[in-house]
Amino acid sequence: MNRLLILLILTAFCSLVVPGDALAQQPDQPQKSFFVDSLNRFYTQTSLPLYLRIASSPDGANAVTIPQSNSATEVNPITPMYLDGDGKHHIKHYDEIDKKEAVFVVYADGKAPLSAAAFLNSPFHSTRSKIYYGKNLTVDLKTTDDMTGVKSFQYSINGQPYTPYTKPLLFDREGDQVLKFYAYDQVGNVEEPVEKHFTIDTTSPVTYYHVTGLALEKKIVSPASVIYLEPTDNISGVAGTWFSFNNQPASSYTDKDIPFQQLPEGEHTLWFYSADKVKNRETRRRFDFFYDKTAPIVATDILGDRFIVNEQVYFSGRTKLKITAVDNKVGIKQVMYSVDNDEFGQYSEPFYLPARQGIHTIRYYAIDSLDNSTGDIKKMQYQEFRHTVSKVFVDLTGPTLYHHYDGPNFTSRDTVFINHTTLIRLSQTDGESGTQRMSYAIGENPLEIDYKSPFTMTQPGFQSIEVIGYDNVNNRNQKTISFVVDPEPPVIDFRFSVKPIGRNGNLDVYPPFTRIYLAPYDNLSGVESILVSINGLPATPYTGAIGPLAKGKLHKVEIKATDKLGNASSKMLEFMINDK
Repeated sequence: MNRLLILLILTAFCSLVVPGDALAQQPDQPQKSFFVDSLNRFYTQTSLPLYLRIASSPDGANAVTIPQSNSATEVNPITPMYLDGDGKHHIKHYDEIDKKEAVFVVYADGKAPLSAAAFLNSPFHSTRSKIYYGKNLTVDLKTTDDMTGVKSFQYSINGQPYTPYTKPLLFDREGDQVLKFYAYDQVGNVEEPVEKHFTIDTTSPVTYYHVTGLALEKKIVSPASVIYLEPTDNISGVAGTWFSFNNQPASSYTDKDIPFQQLPEGEHTLWFYSADKVKNRETRRRFDFFYDKTAPIVATDILGDRFIVNEQVYFSGRTKLKITAVDNKVGIKQVMYSVDNDEFGQYSEPFYLPARQGIHTIRYYAIDSLDNSTGDIKKMQYQEFRHTVSKVFVDLTGPTLYHHYDGPNFTSRDTVFINHTTLIRLSQTDGESGTQRMSYAIGENPLEIDYKSPFTMTQPGFQSIEVIGYDNVNNRNQKTISFVVDPEPPVIDFRFSVKPIGRNGNLDVYPPFTRIYLAPYDNLSGVESILVSINGLPATPYTGAIGPLAKGKLHKVEIKATDKLGNASSKMLEFMINDK
């Protein structure tokens, strides 16, 4: 007996056509489809519609599409069925003749592949905003798919068209990189492209040397000279700098002046290099110089206010710069100097630094009485004096001052009220040379008191304090703060509505209709609350007259008044109320 063959087919649809230029940086959008693996297992993309067709031959030449309904009176429409999720699905038919069940299996795959990247063979450094890699970076991409398997795995670098991935990627171009990659499986499930941002740094740092003091064309230094290094790296940043003299072992450089004064007089070589944070190492560089302990010495003296922080020298507007040149053999003929790239002029006496806030550069050199190297010096251009640079920062403004009340306080209109326990805290900031000290003067007294910690004021009434702040080049700023000090509690005033009608021992006796009226007052901050407790009962706010009270009894009335700063006073009244 012939058996019908049941065929499952997918509906066909057209993929979107996009112009070639627009697709250059876009991932492929494969058409959702079905797939038959090597074991003849049938897979379909989960969202596709399925139609059931029946044929009597394996090739399906005479296949007929079967509708879902079987009406004998109406046209049965051809409609698809949809699978309810990923995984294995069954279409079954029970054969009554052979008494067995025919099962047709359909696998639904709606999950895209998952891809990842491994960064290999390169030093690594990261900050909050960037990731850096050094030389020889290899990126190995991996992708997996749990059901139908990966059909295509592609990548794009820096906006280039997507390319099939076949082997690990080598990144040797310096700069910012954007790597994108994705995969899709056999039935058209497409992974959202994975995007990796990182920066390749293959360039070694560059380290410059600087010499302040006498440094002529022959690179002669004196004991008064200063040698320091300036490492730079434009990408991952400098990790460390090392230096050595002649054939000595290298030492780590710590952003301080390099000690060379222990060297003997004569020719020397300073070797130095830096490495960045992804292990790019600079080729060792050299600075050849002659250390002359008896040559003319040029030094600078600061006459006035100065302060050094983080190797930055700060001057105030009152400061002069003095240049001194000494030669222990033939003497000094001439000292020349330049400020802020002006032409060099002859130095004769200390001069004021420019009265403009900001960075200023002073360059100087000396010529001895025998004109040694004078002809060479006269031929030099400005850039050849870059090793004789001293930088200063003129600081013309004082600190910014702040104050804070820590404890009871309140403001009424423009007046601040505090009590005798309120702490007055002072602080200051200075964005240039930094803060040095603070002081304050009370009232008209000109004596400045060094501020060390928060303090209180106990003298009642209106008070003023002059707050003074000094920066590290003695620029001064001041401001006045004023307030009212209220250390006293309210005064409780009271009055009975009638006079006593007699005495019972030490207590006054009042008639039954007696009332007590309260009138507390506070001369400075004002009364905030009045509480009354009668005969030990819980205190309640005073809202009017107290009374009438129980007849024929002793009464104790406790009154408590508090001002707006928490200063409190209390009073106890003891008396008798007559029984009639």
